[in-house]
Amino acid sequence: MRKDRTGTMSILPGPALFLLALAVYFVTLSSGAYPGESSTLVARHSGLVPLLMPSHPLWSGFVRLLAWIPVGGLAFKLNLFSAVCGALAVWLLYAVVRNAIFNVIDKDAVNAKGALWSAVLGGFVSAVVFAFCVPFWCVSNRAHTASFDILLLLSCAWLFERYVFAGGRSVLLIFAFLSGIGCAEFATFIVFAPLFWLALVYFMMQHGHLRAGPAAGVVALGLAGLLMYVIAAVAFAGSDGYRLAGYNSVPHVLWLT
Repeated sequence: MRKDRTGTMSILPGPALFLLALAVYFVTLSSGAYPGESSTLVARHSGLVPLLMPSHPLWSGFVRLLAWIPVGGLAFKLNLFSAVCGALAVWLLYAVVRNAIFNVIDKDAVNAKGALWSAVLGGFVSAVVFAFCVPFWCVSNRAHTASFDILLLLSCAWLFERYVFAGGRSVLLIFAFLSGIGCAEFATFIVFAPLFWLALVYFMMQHGHLRAGPAAGVVALGLAGLLMYVIAAVAFAGSDGYRLAGYNSVPHVLWLT
């Protein structure tokens, strides 16, 4: 498999797109708790309304960290967090598309430069369209879980792509752990998980990693990521929402979530 050797010229658009997206999201940032899902999230995580079910445990963990920062209100901090996550997702999408295009083109001395420009242009256009499509823009300038969820999904896609084109067991293991967390974080990831894992088996075979040792490590770290379900349920037990919703045990919470 080829490694990505596109060089500095192909890398620079990623940070540039990140800064552009972040600037636009910041300029259009909601001034407070935007009506709807955004205000509901702010109310729940500020303690005004009890959580009736544990959800998005990793995102909720970041919310608790942000709450400790003694600058601005929670609504502003969550809005800004969404903007940063959205801008990072734009950067990652550029990298994923660029790498995919570059690595699938058969290159030689004649078309190497054209392959580079095709990869850069494809990644750039994809990222710009994604960054400024209305639904994603809307979840990136107010408190919402979607920009973080998409960032997590694209992080797994980037790691998976690095493994496919370059190999490396460390990348494989990080991917397994992060994909397990992703399944516990949001339901849409569960739809993508079978696609990731079926393809992963094939490429592990291609890289010579479909053996007992590496396979056991991948499964173990994937299951470790899924433990986020248990951590969230244990943290939720005993809360006001736990009592109001009528849960009677941690297994009961796990069953219903």
